[in-house]
Amino acid sequence: MGTISARVPLRDDRPLAGPAERWIAACAPTSAEPAPAPTRPPRRAPPAAGGTPNLGGTASWEDAVGRRPTIDRAELERLVGAGMSVRELAAHFGVSESGVLQAKRAAGLAKPQLDHGGALPWTLSRTHAQSGPATNLRNLSAAAQGARVAPERLNTALRWARRLVEQGLDVAYDPVEGFTEVPAPPSGSHVAEVLGRAVKVLEAD
Repeated sequence: MGTISARVPLRDDRPLAGPAERWIAACAPTSAEPAPAPTRPPRRAPPAAGGTPNLGGTASWEDAVGRRPTIDRAELERLVGAGMSVRELAAHFGVSESGVLQAKRAAGLAKPQLDHGGALPWTLSRTHAQSGPATNLRNLSAAAQGARVAPERLNTALRWARRLVEQGLDVAYDPVEGFTEVPAPPSGSHVAEVLGRAVKVLEAD
């Protein structure tokens, strides 16, 4: 058997001691240069407090998201005085109906909320909520609170209430039967009380 006169150098020109070293040498990278690190796109700077964000150009923030519609108070007062509805005002100014209501409240143009709990102390079913007695009591309550009620509606309510009082009658309510006319109790007529509050305010006008 012959002898090897010269060994074959492997990468680092050192003899390998065994199979493990040869496997490590085969898997070693052939270049000493590291792989380039992944790059990320540049991040835009966040907007300063109260400022506008960096849009990366010359466009303004309002141009990017659209200008917020505003309601001119003087014009709102003029249109409300002309009888324009909330829906029409919303379409005119390009805002929501809730935005119109907020603007009306801020301008003192919103109608005050009326409380009819004293005139209608019952929990009415949907069937009876718009019945004649309920409507008449509601209109008398609105007049007692200084609200404007259409003359024909107010006259109907006054005639109805005065008839009951003159006949010694009152109203009672049942969730099933609805409103019924009953003799006024000795403690006093509910209809007479509601009527009296309304007449007091109407006569003061």
